[in-house]
Amino acid sequence: MTLKAVDRFEFEGFEGPDGFDDCIIGKDYHTGRPVYCIEKIISQLMQTENAFEDDMEKAMEHFDFNIAGVRSDQEPIWVWMGEDYE
Repeated sequence: MTLKAVDRFEFEGFEGPDGFDDCIIGKDYHTGRPVYCIEKIISQLMQTENAFEDDMEKAMEHFDFNIAGVRSDQEPIWVWMGEDYE
């Protein structure tokens, strides 16, 4: 049984976007911040949110302004993996 990253690591003191635990791919070694895959977030938005269904441009805009655009000392790390969007 393979554990998801959110189940393998503790992210005390850090907050990420609600509903995107499956998009966590790891934990930063130095800071302990959660690391999210941007492609997985965009894919999840396009698959689960009616407003973004099959519209990558709208999903990216939402990510830029409403997810990654929320800045704080406790923000996660956002990573491009070079994967295709599903």
